[in-house]
Amino acid sequence: MRYTITQVYVVPARSQAEATDELMLAMEQGNAGLFLVRTSVRGEKVSVLPRLSWWALIRRQLTGR
Repeated sequence: MRYTITQVYVVPARSQAEATDELMLAMEQGNAGLFLVRTSVRGEKVSVLPRLSWWALIRRQLTGR
């Protein structure tokens, strides 16, 4: 199984370039955790049922099948 790991950092700066430089410097020094706000881990979604078109889904809902 594959997982997607996303980390969100908030870096105070006047520009995007300055924020990037600040975060890279913190990563080099091992202090990136100071700016870390959230970490998200997601696994692959496995669909058991085949995908239905909108019309097939509506038909299924209306007929109760």
